[in-house]
Amino acid sequence: MAEEQPHDTLFKETFSSLENAASHLRTVFPKDLVQRVDWSSLTSVSTGFLIKELDTVQADVLLRARLVDGRECYIYVLFEHQSSEDAMMAFRILRYVVCIWADFLKQKPEAKRLPAVIPCVLYHGPRPWKAATEVADLIDLDGASRKALVPLLPSLAFQLDDLRAQSAEQIQQRTASALVRLALLALRDAFETGSPLGFLRFRELVGEALEAPSGPDALATLLCYLFKVGDPDPDQVKDFLIEQAGDKGEEAYMTAAERLTKDAAEKAAKKGRAEGRAEGRAEGRAEGRAAVVLKLLELRFSPLPVEAVERVEQATAEQLDVWVERVLSAETLDDVFA
Repeated sequence: MAEEQPHDTLFKETFSSLENAASHLRTVFPKDLVQRVDWSSLTSVSTGFLIKELDTVQADVLLRARLVDGRECYIYVLFEHQSSEDAMMAFRILRYVVCIWADFLKQKPEAKRLPAVIPCVLYHGPRPWKAATEVADLIDLDGASRKALVPLLPSLAFQLDDLRAQSAEQIQQRTASALVRLALLALRDAFETGSPLGFLRFRELVGEALEAPSGPDALATLLCYLFKVGDPDPDQVKDFLIEQAGDKGEEAYMTAAERLTKDAAEKAAKKGRAEGRAEGRAEGRAEGRAAVVLKLLELRFSPLPVEAVERVEQATAEQLDVWVERVLSAETLDDVFA
């Protein structure tokens, strides 16, 4: 199975929180719709049946809620991170909606009516969205034929949240939670060279996010994303967070560093085992391992002295294996090499 994209991971970890999801959707949907949903009734629904039915994996969130009149509805949010918009997105959404209805009928075969499904697409490609957002617009008809067939054409449309069509300031001014806005800002700038740190200029948002319940842990998720999609200077990030929020800022940074270290260590171990099986020699396991260890050390103990870099580059595969494990718990650089 292909490794999950950092963009997908950030989306899932941010919007798996019902509070974050509601906070975001209330800023995206039309006011009249927002007022019709009982946001306190939101619950998460697994989308595993979509994967099984359509044989495809996507970053998405499915929510169940009540409308203010007591009726049940579903809200489906799809995250689209391709380099360009999908011309058939409206058709894809139609397929997802039909699958949601089919699963509903499977669970409630006695039902005589279908619940509303409200679809939303969150898009952060490098260029503004220009593809159709309604199924009817995909059907190849001239004007006269379209007018004659209007009653017979499917009319499903989806709510588009195009981050690239909005300025950073517009996203910053939304009423969503601080963490959601920071995540959207990071996603918006993901395709711009050297810009993953751009969201940090919104100091008030960073401070607000850190003050929220589980703030440092939540912000650590965002920091992990930044280090995976960009190459920010660890010292710059750490210093900013400490200056901005003191101990909580440092806690967020250290939590992110520990997660990245653990992820990299696990990947390095898997790579080493695979190379060992394929090549049958220690040299194969050592290839690329030194670079991983250096990255981990830089995250934890930057800046690294020249002597430490040279020691890692000259180490054997066995030494690198030991150091990868030690980085997880070491308090100082000397502890790693002890």
